[in-house]
Amino acid sequence: MTKTDGKSLTASGSKRALLLRVPLIGACLVMLAGAGRAPDEWPVSGRDQAGTYHSPLKDINASNVSHLGFAWEYQTGTHRGLEATPLMLNGVLYTSGNFGVVYALDAATGAERWVYDPGVDGQAGRYGCCDAVNRGVAASQGRIYVAALDGFLHSIDAATGKRVWKVDTLPARGSKTPYTITGTPVIAGGLVIIGAGGGDFHGVRGYVAAFDAHSGQLRWRFYTVPRNPALGAQDQPHLVDAIKTWDPHHRWETGGGGPVWDGISYDPVLRRTTSRKTDVSAATIFTPLRSSRCTKRGNSPGITRLCPATCGTSTARKKWSWPT
Repeated sequence: MTKTDGKSLTASGSKRALLLRVPLIGACLVMLAGAGRAPDEWPVSGRDQAGTYHSPLKDINASNVSHLGFAWEYQTGTHRGLEATPLMLNGVLYTSGNFGVVYALDAATGAERWVYDPGVDGQAGRYGCCDAVNRGVAASQGRIYVAALDGFLHSIDAATGKRVWKVDTLPARGSKTPYTITGTPVIAGGLVIIGAGGGDFHGVRGYVAAFDAHSGQLRWRFYTVPRNPALGAQDQPHLVDAIKTWDPHHRWETGGGGPVWDGISYDPVLRRTTSRKTDVSAATIFTPLRSSRCTKRGNSPGITRLCPATCGTSTARKKWSWPT
């Protein structure tokens, strides 16, 4: 394998060596399409900015699908969970594996172009809800972006697999704030949008953050749940009404939950991002009224519902929300 950044895939010791043991990607049979690009490409995780996961290709259909055969296999060497949707760009497949390791493969032959190891300490896996999975990468302007399990966002040269920059996306670290990232970054204009997981543990407060795609500089952070009132006034305008709906006896050491762990999409016309996979506990910014369908009957937080919310990418202010 070709390794980049001067790190081997087992550089973190025996815990990391467990990462690479069996197959990740099997047969490459169909090249999928992306909006605004060649029809045989798949430039973003959902195929297009709307996240339709739909390909317009018609060469494979009901009359010939039974004739498809195995084309090639690539061995990543892991027994652990693999959940990424590969991107297809200019004849190259880009995908991610455990902890955020990134693979670039020739789409026609499966030959390895490069492998990028983010160098995650294997102990980060203790906080993952669903193993050390990674749900995919983003691509823009000749760069590949991956958010590793330990909360660092990496920008990688798509041609060489060399690191361009690496930034810490988390608002806090440590055993009392066990954030992790398994989601796919989303490109929104010149920004890279990413949230975090960890709502399964005490101490995590949900958010989504935007980083400059060129430099990695933090541009904004949008919190999905209020902070502990003992710390002072709410730190963002949309949380002022939200905190009024929370149980006054809520145990704030739990953090409040609400992590945006995946499912972010971007509307390039309206310049807005939407989260569809947010674990929301009780009333949150999406549902500031106690009578809302996302609020548990009574005063006790604790149930989990899905509440899509939309915010502008330039201001990070909530535009609208809808409880489901």
